[in-house]
Amino acid sequence: MRTIIHWMFNVLLIFIIFFGVVILLGPRFSNIELLTVLSPSMSPTIPMGSIVVIEPANVPEIRVGEVITYGSMEFPGSTVTHRVIEVLNQESNPAFRTQGDANDAPDLDPVPSSLVLGRVIFHLPLIGFIIQFIRKPVGFLLVILIPAVMVLVGEVQELLNLKKKAKRTIHANEKTTSR
Repeated sequence: MRTIIHWMFNVLLIFIIFFGVVILLGPRFSNIELLTVLSPSMSPTIPMGSIVVIEPANVPEIRVGEVITYGSMEFPGSTVTHRVIEVLNQESNPAFRTQGDANDAPDLDPVPSSLVLGRVIFHLPLIGFIIQFIRKPVGFLLVILIPAVMVLVGEVQELLNLKKKAKRTIHANEKTTSR
């Protein structure tokens, strides 16, 4: 019974480690990006704390109704994820009028195509809070390093127990053969 619990615990820890590594490194090896929604402006479609998975978008192909992520003009360095409600100036350099699903009015300024990071291909509710936590040093420590060390320590203990058991077996065999 103890071996089954030990095995299940290790599987759980390995799953946690794997999930953390995928979240941290996955986007670096693909053309997708993971971003956390930090406001309720897209609720209920995309609740606050969700993770949005965005892929680069061919700007001329963006249509009304799609959800895009773009760099904020108001807060440089941050992003906004809103729905396209109108495509402006389609010929040369399109811009987009956007609005959060929970907002009563469209965003004040049109979004120039140069600020569009991509379109949202799907979202996962609440996972964004976990990712934000993992990306911090204490989160990395708790979700990746500590479980990894626990798995390692558990395996070392298992090897030591097997070694002790083997020694006892050898010692018992020596006693029976010397009689």
